[in-house]
Amino acid sequence: MHKEIISADPMESKKGIGAWLWGISIIAVLALAVGGYFVREIVLNTDFAAQKSAQYNVYGPIGDFFGGFLNPVFSFLALMALIYTLMQQNRIIGQQEKSISLQLEELDATREELKLTREEAERASYALIGQ
Repeated sequence: MHKEIISADPMESKKGIGAWLWGISIIAVLALAVGGYFVREIVLNTDFAAQKSAQYNVYGPIGDFFGGFLNPVFSFLALMALIYTLMQQNRIIGQQEKSISLQLEELDATREELKLTREEAERASYALIGQ
């Protein structure tokens, strides 16, 4: 019988989450910087402050920009999150398979030990009857 410890290290998952948070933070900062630049260009170059709500066609390009830029970013982040969860599930399934195989080995060893104990008890009972 050999024993193997299968552990899900909580620090391992925290390190992975920290890396994801850094990546998302960097992407968010870049999106805000690029978005701020384009909004500044649209707003300042079209006299947005003077026109305010008089011309709604100024708002359209801003919404189109954010929709066109952020939708693929969020879709990519969702895809990465899906891949991450699939990798986590795959890792957990691997750990469960190892655990099940260890349990089966222990069950076989227990059956063998029970068989030996039963045989020894039968021999002892025959020895007592034979006296």
